[in-house]
Amino acid sequence: MKHDCCEHVKKCEQCQKHAHLELTPQELNYVTSPWHFSMWAMDFMSFINPPSNEGHKFILVAIEYYTKWVEAIPLKIAIQKHVINFIK
Repeated sequence: MKHDCCEHVKKCEQCQKHAHLELTPQELNYVTSPWHFSMWAMDFMSFINPPSNEGHKFILVAIEYYTKWVEAIPLKIAIQKHVINFIK
């Protein structure tokens, strides 16, 4: 697939004119995890503009690195209580 994409870009005039050189393919760095739930991360995506119809301005996201399992919830306000409930 990578070879096919490279060949397509070589033949595509628009790709040659408008390509961003800093976005060229790089080697991937894998995040390895030896077993389920040994590595996971959480983060806020904040100040969504405009807010949702229900008034949510934040998204709390968690990912488990082994299976790449993702959970996310919308929040109106970012407070400790909501994070604790999300983890439970």
